[in-house]
Amino acid sequence: MGFEFVAPQPLQAYAQKCPGDPSAQDLANWAAVEKDTPDLFQGMYRFWCRGK
Repeated sequence: MGFEFVAPQPLQAYAQKCPGDPSAQDLANWAAVEKDTPDLFQGMYRFWCRGK
C-alpha cells in the first residue's frame, strides 16, 4: 500500500532519484535508492501492506 516516513529525507531522496514515479510505490526504485544510501532508512519508515 505504501510507506509512511517519520523524516522527510527518504522521500526526498526517492523523488530526486526517481522523478518519474511521483506516487513513490515502485519497490525496484526503492531498492535502488536504498542501495545508493543504505543508512538513509535505519528506523525511519513503516511499510504498509494488505492481502488481496
